[in-house]
Amino acid sequence: MEDKTLAFIGDSLGRQQFQSLMCMVTGGEENLDVENVGDEYGLVRPAGHSRPDGWAFRFPDTNSTILYYWSATLCDLELLNISDPNTPVAMHLDRPPAFLRLFLPRFDFWFSTQDTIGTGGSLG
Repeated sequence: MEDKTLAFIGDSLGRQQFQSLMCMVTGGEENLDVENVGDEYGLVRPAGHSRPDGWAFRFPDTNSTILYYWSATLCDLELLNISDPNTPVAMHLDRPPAFLRLFLPRFDFWFSTQDTIGTGGSLG
């Protein structure tokens, strides 16, 4: 797999698929050549959180990237009143999450735990 980006989008099942693939690709060993490129995808740990919303790693030898983004709903969520911490949330089932809208064109293949497989930056 050269010059490709493979993305897993979803909940803990997607995370486990990502972790399994990373283990197979690295042989379960730490590889100093593998680059953490999470910041290129906004996958950084927000203040007060125990972990980021996902991880992204690039393998320079093949210029391939494997990433995981946590999304329990696969739809856009919008706070109804951003100044109220207890505000209800609107689920826009007709819109993918902001992460997908922003980064989908960069993915060659993407998988979700809702039985969706996409190729070439499309939602189909």
